[in-house]
Amino acid sequence: MNKKYFKYLCISNKFVFLIAMFFGLMISILPDLRSKILFVTDTVVVISVLSSIYYLSYIHRKEEVSTYNAFPITKKELWKTRFIFSCTLVSCWMIIVLFIGLIPSYLYGDLKNEYLIKGIILVAVTVLMLILLNVVLQTICAFIIESCNNLFDSVISMIAYLALPIYTLNTLQYSLGMTTYTIGNLFNYVPRLVLSPIGFPKEFISKCTYFFLYGDQVIEVTQTLLLVITFIMWILIAIILYRLMLKRIQTHGTELANQKSTVWWITKVPVIWLTILFMMVLVAANVFENHILFIFVVVLYIVGLSIYQRKLVFTKNAFLVFVALFLGLSGFRFVFMKTEAFGLEEWLVLRRDFRNFYMQQKIDNSSSYETWQVTTSDEKLMMIIKDEVETTLNDYYATGNKNFAYSEDEVNLLQVGYAEDPSSYFNIYLSDERYQEIRELLVEKEYEKTIVVEPR
Repeated sequence: MNKKYFKYLCISNKFVFLIAMFFGLMISILPDLRSKILFVTDTVVVISVLSSIYYLSYIHRKEEVSTYNAFPITKKELWKTRFIFSCTLVSCWMIIVLFIGLIPSYLYGDLKNEYLIKGIILVAVTVLMLILLNVVLQTICAFIIESCNNLFDSVISMIAYLALPIYTLNTLQYSLGMTTYTIGNLFNYVPRLVLSPIGFPKEFISKCTYFFLYGDQVIEVTQTLLLVITFIMWILIAIILYRLMLKRIQTHGTELANQKSTVWWITKVPVIWLTILFMMVLVAANVFENHILFIFVVVLYIVGLSIYQRKLVFTKNAFLVFVALFLGLSGFRFVFMKTEAFGLEEWLVLRRDFRNFYMQQKIDNSSSYETWQVTTSDEKLMMIIKDEVETTLNDYYATGNKNFAYSEDEVNLLQVGYAEDPSSYFNIYLSDERYQEIRELLVEKEYEKTIVVEPR
């Protein structure tokens, strides 16, 4: 880093910092500390991206990059100094806003008496994490900017690589929810935004603030561990990208400024990635007979490739790639359904011991339900329940997941719980005949039923 140039940037950008502080002080007057921290976290994400674009996109303008390259410092020093200044600017803004924000939280908010020390520690820890997350996010943005040759491609690529991970997780959950009976529910235990560098800070800071302010509450260990591992993963990724970025900026030619980007992971991967996600949704829902949706995906694919090439792209190779994606995903769904999720779902469901279940049947046309809440280790009873679960899974895949959209008001619900995880349930729906068979066994073994009347 060039210290003289860094000092020059500090002096010449005082107005930018003052404007940012004006809006920062408006955030700091919020009385609720947790809301303030989460608001600052969201703001840091936004200004980290904007700051990277503002201070590093000079390489996309020929006149500007020629002027900067005439400075008596190397390309690497110039880029590194501006990158460090951008990270420092955002970090200083966030530090000032959060620590000043302690004052209104103490005077008018929730930092009373014993909570004051806890609040100061929370802000200190949050500041440390946000500094790291800010650097990680700006490193990723800087690497994308250096890989592109114009500002438009930089912005589009940043949107793609920062937002698509979130959409990917949502698409996977939807696709598995449409093609499996229970596996899609596993995503309920996964923090929603951990795969994205713009969503991860909010997820991580939210968990940390909850732990500090409500430490007497139960913290979900698995999710917390996943967040810590993800945090470390993003830091390692940032270190690798930073080293690559500094190595490549030395050979980044002035003649590349404002030209079309040529790097394959910039021009092709985001388009193919997004196309795959849309196609996964259509394949999972088995709605390719809907020509409008199919045409939409085709247009999306062609327009995406054309945006980067600045011309209409409909080449033979592009067509073959699209066909290969469609056939590949369709074939995968066919095999997936025929093998009942490669046997994974049955293994996940039946390998665990059932110990409790809840069963209900609507009484005639009234608003009353006959219910049975049973906890048992009776082998005969549990064998019947396990057989019913296995039959449900087989029927589900045999019908291609159709005709399973039941209303609990019209069917007999059986909710099965697991011994090692009482909060986890497996829902199936019984025929009247099967319900009566299980009911007779419960009466024989002298289990008690209850009548629940729903309010009209």
